[in-house]
Amino acid sequence: MYYKIKTFRSSHSVRATAKLANHSPATVQKYSNMSLSQANKALLEPKRDRKSQFDVVSSFIEEVLEFNPKIPAVVLLRKIKEQYPEITGQVRAFCNYIKPLREKYQNAPIRYFHPVKTSESDSQVQVDLGEINLDYSDFTFDVKIYFVVFVFSYSRMMFISFQDRPYKTDDFIKAHLEAFHYFGGVAKEYVYDQTKLVVINERCREVLFNEKFHHFALKNQFTPVVCEGYDPQSKGKVERAISYIKSSFLTCEEFNNLSDLRSKGLDWLNEVANCRIHNTTGCRPVELFEREKAYLNKDLYRQYCDRQVCVDKTNLINYRGNKYSVPYIYQCKKIAINAHAGKLYCHDIATGLQIAEHTISYEKYQQIINSKHYISPEEKLYRAEQKVMSAFADVSTCITFVSSLIQRIKEDNRNYARHQLLGLVSLAYKYPVPCWLDVEKAIFSLPKVKISVLTRLLDISFNNIDFEQIFDVVEYEPARSSSLDRSLEVYMKKLKPGGQNA
Repeated sequence: MYYKIKTFRSSHSVRATAKLANHSPATVQKYSNMSLSQANKALLEPKRDRKSQFDVVSSFIEEVLEFNPKIPAVVLLRKIKEQYPEITGQVRAFCNYIKPLREKYQNAPIRYFHPVKTSESDSQVQVDLGEINLDYSDFTFDVKIYFVVFVFSYSRMMFISFQDRPYKTDDFIKAHLEAFHYFGGVAKEYVYDQTKLVVINERCREVLFNEKFHHFALKNQFTPVVCEGYDPQSKGKVERAISYIKSSFLTCEEFNNLSDLRSKGLDWLNEVANCRIHNTTGCRPVELFEREKAYLNKDLYRQYCDRQVCVDKTNLINYRGNKYSVPYIYQCKKIAINAHAGKLYCHDIATGLQIAEHTISYEKYQQIINSKHYISPEEKLYRAEQKVMSAFADVSTCITFVSSLIQRIKEDNRNYARHQLLGLVSLAYKYPVPCWLDVEKAIFSLPKVKISVLTRLLDISFNNIDFEQIFDVVEYEPARSSSLDRSLEVYMKKLKPGGQNA
């Protein structure tokens, strides 16, 4: 520094030298007037620490910082001056004083790492979720996109699943099935952080798994490995992959909609991400994956994930020009199918359980239907009866009356008994029990029990009309919905002179 200042000072002013040497003008002036021996002495002799007025409270400061290292300097100085009014130092001087002390107590304990070498036989996949706001060209506003990333620990082979809503357990399982399909098999281990999609609770490394996801893992014979809380380093490969996906794909491309994003994402994986030379391995992920692929469980996956199809509203799926039935609970949902030895097997995507089996027809335009896949009329009627009983379940005195009423409605309305029973359910919730007991005698004296007549009877009782009028209703002709059913006198009252409608 001394020689630099002397060199510049021989041909420049003090200010110019200060600018060139990157020192203050006072420092330049000081060393310009020194000899070499004086400069050596000034630079080499140790500096003496000056005493601070805060030294008298250093123990108090350390005690506070140890308990709360993030306490603001202004707050701490105010506490000090309350107890030690003789201290007059200001905030700036106090900040400089406590800076080394604050660093002492803020530093986290050092964590020591060691390199982990993963072989292809380990067959481990790291999984993590991410999200980002994207600007679709089809919309005038940003859309938040959620995605799940799967990265093989050995080859760094990668897969991404996208959707436009936060992931639930069913969505998370579906993303796994998409990854199984992309990789062509199931790995031995899958590593996760403590997301509620996988872990409900963890204490001292005892993990309580999400029941639905754990069942899925057991069914697919892979081991879910859960990281410790707040420990992203234990799955660093997928953490780095998320940053790479955002910087190299999501923020560098334009997308029309979610379908376009998924299509371009698959192309990017096949043409860029899985074909690049990885900085750590020095190889292309797709090449290393050929060795790693040998250790995947392919047979288990192929049992039920060969192909996914959508069930239509009649519980039928299309397969090679024919339609096959599946249980009614899968109406308008996706299922997995595979064909083997002349049989078509249908499976639940989430659990892998077989839900249907058919002999494959080699004709065209046929419907192969298993009647057990549909609710029978008897089953529908039974369910309607159970709904009626449930509606009156809170009142034990009505059980005999309700049972008789159900039987009567079934006998009087054979063609549409289920619809009448469902109407009875709505009446049960609308009218209190005393109304039903008031009209019990009138109901069973009716020549034909219908919901329309029951409604009028209950209205009379509910509105406290003279009880004798209830029996007038019994003889009263049911309301007619068509003008053709009205009597001529009633119909003529609706006409103006000249025959025009009112």
